[in-house]
Amino acid sequence: MSPLTEDRLVVEISGDLRVFAVAAAKELFAGALICLNAAGDATPGEAALGLTAVGRCEGYVDNRNGQAGDQQVTVKAGVFRYDNSAAADAITVADVSKPCYIVDDHTVAKTSGAGTRSVAGRIHSVEDAGVFVAIGAVARLAPIDTAAFVVGAEAANVVNVGIQLKDPSGANLAVRGSVLAYLATEIHGDVVAAAAPSGGVAIGADGLAISVVAGKAFQLVSEANGHIDLNITEAGAATWYLAVVLPDGRLAVSGAITFAA
Repeated sequence: MSPLTEDRLVVEISGDLRVFAVAAAKELFAGALICLNAAGDATPGEAALGLTAVGRCEGYVDNRNGQAGDQQVTVKAGVFRYDNSAAADAITVADVSKPCYIVDDHTVAKTSGAGTRSVAGRIHSVEDAGVFVAIGAVARLAPIDTAAFVVGAEAANVVNVGIQLKDPSGANLAVRGSVLAYLATEIHGDVVAAAAPSGGVAIGADGLAISVVAGKAFQLVSEANGHIDLNITEAGAATWYLAVVLPDGRLAVSGAITFAA
């Protein structure tokens, strides 16, 4: 969809006001989805990485001929209705409470566009007229959105499992994060391991593991790049799955961690 060309009334549910310096050579329309760029200046939402969505533009600002900071804009954080994308990017009620992504200054999408879009906020509700999105301080987006796993091959009774924590945009977490993890014997994480591995579970090269239930459940702390790895030691035949409890309660579960007899 094309960017706004005139002021627009955007329905809200709640919010709070803040004032930001406007980026150089930008024109902001009332109702536009406003972001901060890497320098912290306000700019219209667009399909680009490195933007932080902060809310709705409260009034027209013309800084097309100005430098960064020559103009200021009032932005309201809250829950606002913006246009929905189409086809595979269309947001549905099944996506409520998940993050959505910026297409332009009045449109949001279900996906990050293969890692090319910044997060708009958290999906509040969906209707035919558009998507209500919690943007800014009210969004409460957890910095950890999911976890990816690399399960190594067994070597001398040890399997290394790498865990990469990721943010809502799908990028690797850029700060230290912490999650609860446990060993399960079922692919969906529904059954906790009855017995711990015979040789135990220990942190590998990255991160910290704080034992909650010996050999079976841990509070994991990542490195500053969101990475953790565990060494699992088992002398007998066994298959486990590592389940990570994400901050919003969802589970991310590894592939099979298999030991031969």
